[in-house]
Amino acid sequence: MKLFPVLDRELISIREIHVAMSSKGFIGDVRIKTKTGETYIAASQRADGTWRKARRVKDGYIPQEEQPRYESRGQQMSNKTTYPIGWSPTEVVKPKKKTEEQELKKPIAAALRPNAPITPRECIGKKINNLNRKLRDIEILEQRIKSGVLGNPEKTQLEKIARRETITKEIDRLTVEIEKL
Repeated sequence: MKLFPVLDRELISIREIHVAMSSKGFIGDVRIKTKTGETYIAASQRADGTWRKARRVKDGYIPQEEQPRYESRGQQMSNKTTYPIGWSPTEVVKPKKKTEEQELKKPIAAALRPNAPITPRECIGKKINNLNRKLRDIEILEQRIKSGVLGNPEKTQLEKIARRETITKEIDRLTVEIEKL
């Protein structure tokens, strides 16, 4: 129990090793300093079970396995805090939930958009205008097919032309509905 050999050089006591390990919290390797002042990294066991040899090192030496990982400048900049100096993110106050009064004060859609339909008559009028625009597009498409500008119409274009009757019926239904208002 008295002595621990270090590479056939000077001997130190095991008690000194335990004191060094406990005082530093034992992070990294175990450094052993001989009575002559030489520093050694003690033999240690790797994760796979093999043993590293004890080796003599200079003061301040950090083994390759324990070197901090290289970070580029971009990584260093992204790892920096974006908070002002002395301010921590724990001090951030979370916003309170909206109260019922604030939710009631929300403006209506008509106030947000000046041309939004307010009355049912205006809403139906907008639908009729939209359907009339679709009818004009269908008429233009039919003229292009008849004149030969559009030789082979696509499937979607033919489907658009086939919907002409349903669009005209919808326009008639909406005009009757608008007259009732």
